[in-house]
Amino acid sequence: MSKRKAEVQRTWTFTGLELLPGRRLQYVAADIGTNPAASGLARSQSSLAARAIRIMTEMRDNGTLAFIGPDDTCSSEALVAAAWNLPMISYRCSDKRVSDKRVFYTFARTLPSSRKVSKSVVALLKAFRWNRFIVVSGSHPASGSEVQEAIEELSQKHGLVVTETRRYTDYLPTHIHLMDRIVADTYQKTRGE
Repeated sequence: MSKRKAEVQRTWTFTGLELLPGRRLQYVAADIGTNPAASGLARSQSSLAARAIRIMTEMRDNGTLAFIGPDDTCSSEALVAAAWNLPMISYRCSDKRVSDKRVFYTFARTLPSSRKVSKSVVALLKAFRWNRFIVVSGSHPASGSEVQEAIEELSQKHGLVVTETRRYTDYLPTHIHLMDRIVADTYQKTRGE
């Protein structure tokens, strides 16, 4: 086992918990990596989806009975989990494809789908009669690009106009000045005619 793999595949044993009496739970973490930001590729459009499935296969072969994760995109991994009839709980996937329970029947998520988020945003815009607006979103699927697309699509159906789209690529709290600049650059034309 490589040093990197040893660092990433730590195993924790939960003891003393009454969650499942008589059972021992182990949590095995696996890091599939990320695409370089400069590549512009979503995880589903790179070799990382294949790497995730390869790691999931190793985990299943070693006795894993359920998966927590992955983040960002997850449709390929969720499809494999369904084929194996093993549960998968994602904490960050907003991919609308995995909402189809006829296919992804072992998948659950803690983050709403991009479609559900867009319904809430469009309802809010309509309630305040904001018929023109600018979308500011992250570039990663879970933090914005899928949600942005869903908002734009639903807005068009409701006669709302997206006047501009701005994106941020980094983790926002450490780069709040980027958001400040976006607001300063766009606030006057956000809902203007």
